[in-house]
Amino acid sequence: MKMTGTTAMLVVPRLLRMFLDSIEHKADASGVIVRTLFGLMRRASNVSGYRLGRVLFRRIHREFGGRLRMFVSGGSRLDPELYDAFSCLGFNVYEGYGLTETAPVLTVNPPGKSVRGSVGPPLSNVELQIRNPNLERVGEVWVKGPNVMSGYLDNPEATSEVLVDGWFRTGDLGRVDEDGWLYLTGRSKDLIVTSAGKNVYPDEVEARYRDLPFVKEVCVFGMTAPDGLGDAVHAVVVVDPDRDPELDRASVEREIRTAAEAIAAELPQHQHISQFHFWQRDLPRTSTLKAKRGLIRDIVASERSGNDVVPSLDTPQPDDVSEVCSANEDATRAVLSIVSHASKRSVADIAPPMHLHLELGIDSIGRIDLLGALESTFNMHIDNEAGAKAVRVIDLIRLVGDRHPTGSAVKRADVWERRLKRDAAHAESNGTLPTALKPLRWMVRGTLGAFMNTYVRVRVKGREHIPETGPFILAPNHSSHLDSPSVIAAIGGKRRVWVAGAEDYFFNTRLKRLVFGKMLDTIAFDRHADGVSGLRRCGAAFDRGDGLLMFPEGTRSVTGEMQAFKIGVAVLAIERGVPIVPVHIASAYDLWPKGQRFVRPGTIVVTFGKPVMPPSRDEIADHYAAFQSVTKDVERAVRAMAAGSTA
Repeated sequence: MKMTGTTAMLVVPRLLRMFLDSIEHKADASGVIVRTLFGLMRRASNVSGYRLGRVLFRRIHREFGGRLRMFVSGGSRLDPELYDAFSCLGFNVYEGYGLTETAPVLTVNPPGKSVRGSVGPPLSNVELQIRNPNLERVGEVWVKGPNVMSGYLDNPEATSEVLVDGWFRTGDLGRVDEDGWLYLTGRSKDLIVTSAGKNVYPDEVEARYRDLPFVKEVCVFGMTAPDGLGDAVHAVVVVDPDRDPELDRASVEREIRTAAEAIAAELPQHQHISQFHFWQRDLPRTSTLKAKRGLIRDIVASERSGNDVVPSLDTPQPDDVSEVCSANEDATRAVLSIVSHASKRSVADIAPPMHLHLELGIDSIGRIDLLGALESTFNMHIDNEAGAKAVRVIDLIRLVGDRHPTGSAVKRADVWERRLKRDAAHAESNGTLPTALKPLRWMVRGTLGAFMNTYVRVRVKGREHIPETGPFILAPNHSSHLDSPSVIAAIGGKRRVWVAGAEDYFFNTRLKRLVFGKMLDTIAFDRHADGVSGLRRCGAAFDRGDGLLMFPEGTRSVTGEMQAFKIGVAVLAIERGVPIVPVHIASAYDLWPKGQRFVRPGTIVVTFGKPVMPPSRDEIADHYAAFQSVTKDVERAVRAMAAGSTA
């Protein structure tokens, strides 16, 4: 690099890790003074930025040839800690993403604008979509463009699995932010779905546990939970014997477990590692130095079963899928037929290991309808806990067990009523405020009301459409944090209205729980669960005879343009028999769009439309179709008001 004057270097993250380890090792071996000075320089660079790093660490830059402008990382996920470390040293790091089948680059951070944790926007001739996104907006990455292959040579079956109408299914999971930058969360085949129905991304968990003592590397993966439904989070940790040669292996493992417990105390339950496997050997890796997660999982499974044969990538691994399916072929055929109807796919295109949401596009509401069909077909009852664990087709087959199709003894309406039975415990948690805090509630609500009638003003149309008595749902468009207070201000005390708010955003601190939960009548909606638990919580507003404000788009629009409505509002309306009042909010996006720090002064117009009355659930033959129909009616009404406001 010194001889050639290298200016750019394409790397895999493992190589950057080796560089950083070498730099830190040399600093540590140079004595206390150098080590202390090195630490102080890194802290100074962190505060002052990239340019100071180039000056402070010019000796390190000389080792790389002195002219290196950038590292471009690809091949596997770049740990944000590595990104930060090299940025601190004064190096530009740009992360990109691609596959062999796409020749190979799809996205990359452009020069001069590197975003930490993102693989950048797609190239100019690449189309990119996130298919079947969940509540976290994470779904499978599909791409289209002239760089996408035409197929695998002499293998039409493999080709048809990944190419759909010109779109290439990458098998990677990710989300796109409001600026169009892609963030990858892992491979769909590596996704861990716990017995509680939570999605766990191995890369994220590995990053959380990366600082475990005595550990060279960590690989997280899922293995079938003891009850056979859902996955448990396991991890292989490669122990570094050179960290402290005087400690025996039992002591080292105990130290690792103790440190892991301390880390887990700061993490949500679904990211806790349930079982550790300690290895002395290195992890098997691909040519781009990615850990072979599937092979590692198979080796652990083989060791646990006492099998002396070590699996290889070329050997099909045995599992119990075929055994479960062949044990009750009538039930398997019936289950596949039900899944085929729910997913709008032919039975031939459905395999038992398929993920209901990620691979078949069946969302949490569709899964309830699917479970209802199972209950009706097999004359059985599936409780909420068991239903939440069923995330793959094989899980449904296991639920059925040795039963045979019998008919329709269980009513589908009863299934929905049971699934959406009110969350009594949560209703109590949003109860009355202690008397001592009531003045604080008046002050908070009064301040917000004054703000919405002075700095920001609200003009109201159609207030007469709000029901005088009984529960109801308000369904507005959503593009700003001003939307909820605007609607509440527009109601003007005519009725009490509760607001469905994201639990991870509005309830993630004690202060927020007090302000939003107790003072601003907000009901916590868990976006990271299956969605149904959030709907059950929202039913508490109806039990009080009050209204519920719920945004059918699910999240704020980043452009101000209305997004497609989700069916959760219709589910509540039909199952609880309450009307939906369509609402259009104009100009809130102009005053406070997502990403803007301060609110501009101005006037917001809130228009209430005529209530949409849901059909009686006892008269509905196909609940899911009814949910979709009502959702379309509400969306059409809001869009019509939007068109009227701009005319």
